[in-house]
Amino acid sequence: MNDKQRRKAFNSERLRLRREYAALNKDTIATMNTILSTALEQVQAILRASPTDYQTWVLPQLESQIKTVMDTVALQGSSLTQSSLASAWSNGLMTVDGPLLAASVPISTVLPSVDVRQLSAISHLTTKKITGITLETLNKIDTQLGLVVTGVQPFSDAITVITNVLDETVRYRATMILQTELSRVNSMASHLRKLQAADHLPGMKKQWRRSSRKHPRETHAAADGQIREIDEPFDIGAIKMQHPHDPKAPASEVIKCGCQSLPYMDSWEVKDPKKRSIPTPTVLT
Repeated sequence: MNDKQRRKAFNSERLRLRREYAALNKDTIATMNTILSTALEQVQAILRASPTDYQTWVLPQLESQIKTVMDTVALQGSSLTQSSLASAWSNGLMTVDGPLLAASVPISTVLPSVDVRQLSAISHLTTKKITGITLETLNKIDTQLGLVVTGVQPFSDAITVITNVLDETVRYRATMILQTELSRVNSMASHLRKLQAADHLPGMKKQWRRSSRKHPRETHAAADGQIREIDEPFDIGAIKMQHPHDPKAPASEVIKCGCQSLPYMDSWEVKDPKKRSIPTPTVLT
């Protein structure tokens, strides 16, 4: 494989992995929306089946039925969160390993495994956030039902409020959290892997690529294509960021950001090739 073929294979695999991650993100959000839509339909059915003459004795029954629905949301949402974050992490690692392997530079054979403690911590916290949303929602529903029991509002108004909470507030918060945290673990895994690989590949740099969303942040779109040394920060407007979702970046630069930092090869030089079982490609001129 010559340098031209190597670069073509590298770029092709890099693009494939970007598309794979975009599909993962899209599928995760779609699945969460399905979970929430199903819950909304079930809660509405429970409420509509309640007697017109709303009596206090009905409240515990409704609370119990709705709690069962929300517990299911929490369980399914937590499972989706954990599996999707793990896939996003793996994709982040592969954004480095995959293109290099495609270019006949199997660097992964000499690199140690990336510490997964950060993934575990983010997965734990994100799962707690999703579960927390369902608990908050259940409390809001209980409050609305209580207002009906005490005669403060009619039952029809309570159904409207509960529907809006489930269909708008919960949906927005849950999908925002998932989008943000998927991108966070993906960026983190990719950055950690690039740091490891840079010790063996002096020609490796990193490139900022904007997300495919219709309306990305202007500063993120302006940074698209920016190339930096692995340990050098990107210039995102007036903000310095090592990678998308840099822990030091303000929340305004992080929430729902779908940008990626991808490996970029200036040359195919391999450091100390005689000491490592890595094919030594020709250095680009």
